[in-house]
Amino acid sequence: MARGKKGDEGSPTGMIVILAILGVFLVLIVFWQIGLFGKLETIFDFTKGYTLEAVQQKCELAVNHELLQDYCYFYNVEISGLSNEAYINCEYEPIKSKLETVDASFNCEGTAKTFCDNRKLSSSKVDLTKIVVSNDAGVIVPCSTLAGK
Repeated sequence: MARGKKGDEGSPTGMIVILAILGVFLVLIVFWQIGLFGKLETIFDFTKGYTLEAVQQKCELAVNHELLQDYCYFYNVEISGLSNEAYINCEYEPIKSKLETVDASFNCEGTAKTFCDNRKLSSSKVDLTKIVVSNDAGVIVPCSTLAGK
């Protein structure tokens, strides 16, 4: 077996690349542990400001393709006359009444409570009185009436 000359083992570039990748990985772990990703999510929330018409279209797709998870998903919407942060799903009465026949298996029971509980757990600074959701009956209610019960 022939050996190379001394100092001819290769460049340290490979080792530098590996160390850089490990460094980025460690930084990401630290960010995740301190909750920075949750803060970034609130800054760069791409789901803000759906219109009722956009949610209506999403609900029609969910019903037509039998997508229960999409049907029960809460969308952040702008509702005129409402200053609170509003989240609705396809059970919201003005939307559900416009949908074609909805299969009886499409039931979002309990999802509003779970949504509010998760918002409460995500941060101790969340004011649940300023967040409203469409409940199981399709009516807008404050999260504070649902969370923790």
